[in-house]
Amino acid sequence: MKMFVKDIRVPFVSRGSNGSYGEHYHYEFEYWHMIDGRAEVRVGGKSYTLSSGQVFIAFPFVEHEYVCEGENLSTVGVFPPSDIREFTNILLRYRPVNPVISVSEMFPGFKESLDRFFAYFSGGGANRRVVSCMLGALIGEMLSATQFESRGGASPDVFEKLIDYCLENFCDPELTLERTASTLGYSRCYLSHVMSESVGIGFTKFLNSLRVDKSRKILLNAEIPITTVALECGFGSIRTFNRVFAGLTGVTP
Repeated sequence: MKMFVKDIRVPFVSRGSNGSYGEHYHYEFEYWHMIDGRAEVRVGGKSYTLSSGQVFIAFPFVEHEYVCEGENLSTVGVFPPSDIREFTNILLRYRPVNPVISVSEMFPGFKESLDRFFAYFSGGGANRRVVSCMLGALIGEMLSATQFESRGGASPDVFEKLIDYCLENFCDPELTLERTASTLGYSRCYLSHVMSESVGIGFTKFLNSLRVDKSRKILLNAEIPITTVALECGFGSIRTFNRVFAGLTGVTP
């Protein structure tokens, strides 16, 4: 299974029987609370069992994969760093040594707090500030029960600027590392180093992963000519689109 850089950016929480999901990573913080059931979580070549009463946490750009057999009842929440600014430094500088933690390790009533957060967020009309406060308390508790290891790379400020700029402009076929460096005020070599150290792939592959991910969503949900999709997603030609798409997914568009 090929890896995709998911372009999410919109916070969401869902509850139900969450199924398997191939290896991927994204800019957002993610948690998966297993209420009833069991699943396998694979992170960086290691396998973990997620059982009832446990929570899996994924930091930005840490690859992860879900393998589920049978039904489960679980809650998945995905939130951009902008919703939890107080933790950005930790989330971008480190990664969990063990990403699976037990609810019993957190404060009494933590599960009920997760349930209240889901009810408030999914109830419609949730106030963004209230969401941020509730989420901050929950994530703070999760992080307090977690040990970290450094992931290296640049300062969170530079990394965040680079990723934000790419997410806003990846559909522009003229976007290059040189232009990005000029716009952000850093050298090309420095930003190339930031990307490879912090994300693990080069600038061009990062952009192409975002473009392919966007094109897959369009192709799955709309009857639009492939040429149009390719151009809308930032590919300069249908030939390039076909080659890159097949290289990342193993199949043609």
